[in-house]
Amino acid sequence: MLEKPEYQSDFDDVFRTEMEKMTRLLIPLVNEAFGTGYPADAEVELLSNSHHFTKKEDESHKETDCYIRIDQHYYHIELQSRPDGNMIMRMIEYDLLIALDHAIRNCEEDSVRMELPKSTIIYLRHTKNTPDNYKIIFVSDGNTLEHKMPIVKFQEIPLQQLLEKDLYVLIPYYILNYEKQIKKDKPLDELYQSLTTLRNGIIDACDKGNISELEKSILMDMSEKIIRHVAVKSEECERMVETMSGKVLETTWEKAEKKGREEGREEGREEGREEGRVEERREGIFKLAQTLKELGIEEQKIEDKLMANYQISRETARAYICAENLEELQLNIMLEDLENDFSITDDEWLELQQ
Repeated sequence: MLEKPEYQSDFDDVFRTEMEKMTRLLIPLVNEAFGTGYPADAEVELLSNSHHFTKKEDESHKETDCYIRIDQHYYHIELQSRPDGNMIMRMIEYDLLIALDHAIRNCEEDSVRMELPKSTIIYLRHTKNTPDNYKIIFVSDGNTLEHKMPIVKFQEIPLQQLLEKDLYVLIPYYILNYEKQIKKDKPLDELYQSLTTLRNGIIDACDKGNISELEKSILMDMSEKIIRHVAVKSEECERMVETMSGKVLETTWEKAEKKGREEGREEGREEGREEGRVEERREGIFKLAQTLKELGIEEQKIEDKLMANYQISRETARAYICAENLEELQLNIMLEDLENDFSITDDEWLELQQ
């Protein structure tokens, strides 16, 4: 028996999840592959994808990716990451098993009718040599029967057609169109625009009632799974995930400020006193200033940010930036306060400076 390659497990997992949890969205895929015109509310049934040589469950069997019935017609769909020299043999093997499975269950004493399902292969990647169809020719006593299997070349489907034709189950794989750019660290502006368009298309379809909230969530989750598979080694991976999911990206300022606030709050909670809350704010501002310095942001910009966010003077902002530690920070702020107090004597000033 010919075995399916193991390198595309993530792709298979995503397709099976879609097939099991949103079966009805396979209808537009069948329409695309076979030129049929089933409406979105056509009766569709997910059938067992495990096919046996006999009725005995303990004997050899084969599992197909997707086997469904729409109205009274049977469809077999296989999803492949790339062309495979053995694929045509596996396809006929699958189809004969399906036909044999039906024949065994429906056989009569003097004859057996074997009906092959309508089958298609979806290639997520393809080459210039990938055909548009596979053909199997059966010969018996000089008579021939041609069994044709159309091939869907995913990368030839434009982005807008995925949305216009309701081919939602293929959306998670769209990042494969930019696989080479990702691996070669080339600019990805077009990718981010595409991910945004797809995300908005999914949300719009949900808003219009074309897909459910659950189906929207599944599509987002499955898109993330494929992005992490394809871009696992890319520094842009998280941004791709966030773009597809619609999460708001935090700026450098926001991340640093959040970090400072969190660290300050944590230490302030340990104090557990009113004074601790004052120190918490001071420590939070100090940690923010130090974090921004470590990120290489100009001190002038840091001063402006601290003044705007915390309503402090430029001198105080400067004290936060220049201090090496909290003790020095407290002394600098104390000196600033005293310097602004005109009642301080020269002797007091000198004493504090020592």
